[in-house]
Amino acid sequence: MNKLQIDQNALTKIVAVVVLVGAILFSYLYFFWFPISKKINDMRDKVLKIEADIKKAKEISSKYPDLSKKLSELEAVKSDIEKKLPKEKNMPDLMKTIKKIADKYSVTINSISPSTAVKEQYFFRITYNMSVKGSYHDIASFFSEISLQERILNVENVLITAGDVSNSNFVLVSYQYEEVKK
Repeated sequence: MNKLQIDQNALTKIVAVVVLVGAILFSYLYFFWFPISKKINDMRDKVLKIEADIKKAKEISSKYPDLSKKLSELEAVKSDIEKKLPKEKNMPDLMKTIKKIADKYSVTINSISPSTAVKEQYFFRITYNMSVKGSYHDIASFFSEISLQERILNVENVLITAGDVSNSNFVLVSYQYEEVKK
């Protein structure tokens, strides 16, 4: 066999090149390939998790295709109910409504005084003592109009005096929704 003759200087150069290539390869793998490979794997895992979440959300939404429609219908119903049974006392609007009805039927409001607010299970029952005057039929029409309002109102304990101009004392009852705390 032929023996390969390599002198010490050439051998040193070959070893130096191999060590240099190994160092470059190690540096490339350690500082670039492994960190980027780890990031790629982490991103792939995140993408798979997001895809699973999307799939789950699609499955849920397919079970309830008209969920947004149902939600908007319920919000409309809630809005209508809040007009009948508001969350706030809103006395100024109530008094404007009563004054408007009184003017419509030529009834004069002598006095309005807040009385009590009684807490029931889901609402407050708020009473106002009122005194009005007008003809008997105008006062009756006034009471009728109050009961026909969108907001739930009631007239109780009515006392009417006789005469050309009748006087009436009564209790006006309004209701306020109490939101149940969770």
